[in-house]
Amino acid sequence: THPCTWQGFGEGALRVSDMKRVLVQSGIGGLFEAVEAGVAERGWADRVVLHSAPPDAPTEVVLGDPGLLHDCIDKVPGLEWYQSTWAGVNRMFADAERARQRTFVCTRAEGIFGDAMAEYVMSHVLFLERRMAETMRAQDRKAWLQQEGFRSCRRLRDLKLGILGYGSIGKVVARAAWGFGMRTVGCTRSSVPSDLPEYVEMTHDPAELFRTCDYVVNLLPETPATKGLLTMDVVQQERAGTAAAPVFINAGRGTVVTEATVCAALDGGALSHAVLDVFAAEPLDPASPFWTHGKVTVTPHVAALTYLPDITRLFLDNLGRYLEGEPLHHQVSWAAGY
Repeated sequence: THPCTWQGFGEGALRVSDMKRVLVQSGIGGLFEAVEAGVAERGWADRVVLHSAPPDAPTEVVLGDPGLLHDCIDKVPGLEWYQSTWAGVNRMFADAERARQRTFVCTRAEGIFGDAMAEYVMSHVLFLERRMAETMRAQDRKAWLQQEGFRSCRRLRDLKLGILGYGSIGKVVARAAWGFGMRTVGCTRSSVPSDLPEYVEMTHDPAELFRTCDYVVNLLPETPATKGLLTMDVVQQERAGTAAAPVFINAGRGTVVTEATVCAALDGGALSHAVLDVFAAEPLDPASPFWTHGKVTVTPHVAALTYLPDITRLFLDNLGRYLEGEPLHHQVSWAAGY
């Protein structure tokens, strides 16, 4: 056996002892069983015990959905580490003051959403550029459209993609876009990476994306700094020559722009279309104008879901680090809010 010792892990301190209790609370089907199998496979059965008891039961580690746990996570006795199953952890900051006082470590799901997000973004780019909605309507009418009309379809190699929030997910999206020849303009408040690929340029000005890009994808998390970031002054930009207004794809957080701003931008010609996967309030209100707006595509927050094999692997990797007293990956800053 190993004696109990305390070691620093960023903002919290994690205790290394012989047996750790892990609470699994998630809507992801099969997660408990997958983690249980992974623990046995790695030979940790004598160091880890899994349970799904109510959150007020003593436990050192919690793996679960913020939507289920944000109201009760502070009541878990002995909590040392909480692993979120979501990329976004804004639910954990509903009470900012309480969040700043927390001493347990929180890690988020990161590095497992890039491929799915890239698929979502590029599928909508292709759907719009290849005029698939028009083709589907024609099929309903049993109408054979003339090929000549499709010669005006834009080639992706001539288009530019803007990414708000050029982080780990944004890099994967940019790489996927480059596979079709699209160049990317990334926007971040952070310093510009030194290892930018040749198909990416950077800016610190969100308005530049709406001024120069054909598609603008929002991947920003929800923080005090990003709420309401995309005002009409940012979105409505003069375009060079006869360039069409950009398409806006929101797969980050719905609070980055108001419903009124999106509708006004579409109706006024500042945007040509909006693909919206996230909303300030979900599910989307049936009374929302987005449902019936002719230039809006609504999807139900499915751009990049948490898939069982991915979150299982991520958690088990971090659990191994936890058991060995090593720094955990993907830590959230209680002070910064993300």
